[in-house]
Amino acid sequence: MDYYHSIGRSDVAVDPKLAGRFGIGDHFRLVPAVGVASQLPGFPPLPGLQIGGIPGGLQRALQTSFGAEGDAGPIDVRGSVFRHATFNLTDAIGARRGQSFGPERFLGRSTGDAYGLELTARGALSSRVFFLASYTLSRTTREIEGLRLPSAYDRTHVAQVAFLSDLGKNWKIGFRSLFYTGFPAEESGSGVEPTTDPERVKPFFRLDARLSKRWVFGERAYVGLVFDVQNATLSKEVFDVTCEDGRCEPREIGPIAIPTMVFEAGY
Repeated sequence: MDYYHSIGRSDVAVDPKLAGRFGIGDHFRLVPAVGVASQLPGFPPLPGLQIGGIPGGLQRALQTSFGAEGDAGPIDVRGSVFRHATFNLTDAIGARRGQSFGPERFLGRSTGDAYGLELTARGALSSRVFFLASYTLSRTTREIEGLRLPSAYDRTHVAQVAFLSDLGKNWKIGFRSLFYTGFPAEESGSGVEPTTDPERVKPFFRLDARLSKRWVFGERAYVGLVFDVQNATLSKEVFDVTCEDGRCEPREIGPIAIPTMVFEAGY
């Protein structure tokens, strides 16, 4: 239970959750879950930045999923189906893409619906190679003023694959790839009935790379260096569209690449 108060406005949220894990044999489990979640209205995509005064009340979500997980030797496999409904949703990006950045874009409310399938696998391919792979097939929609339309966050396919290899002598190298299909390239929240199969912006692909070395002293002490590059492929991403006279043009950002170097020590 949470109590919220801001600029003379108060609200209370009661958010029950129930989750279980039921073993069927030694290597297979079923994982059902259902819950309610509430939060203050906010300014996506900036985390933690919230609207003062709680105008329009809290956002509330009903979240359900049913999954299964199992292990086959060194490899762990999991899958689940999910459906999440969000009510009284503030969503300046997902529900109002292509419009001007006025107050109505940030204070407008909609109903969100997301459903789909998630699959993951991870484990050891050999004594020196480890991997993680995931795939999501989903649909995300928004309902605004009686119109149901694809959300600007709707990406039908999302896939990630990562590998970490031990090269010997405390050298390790890793790669991570991210791919997702484009979101609908049309204006949302405009009061016009959207197409059932809207044109989408181009897909996005990114490759990250990591190289690390550790020097060991005695039985427990060590120092190490880690070199990491996010978006080593210098990929540009479409983050919004600009709509004029019924036509919408993609807006790109980047390329944004983030190189980092980390020094670590332990004993």
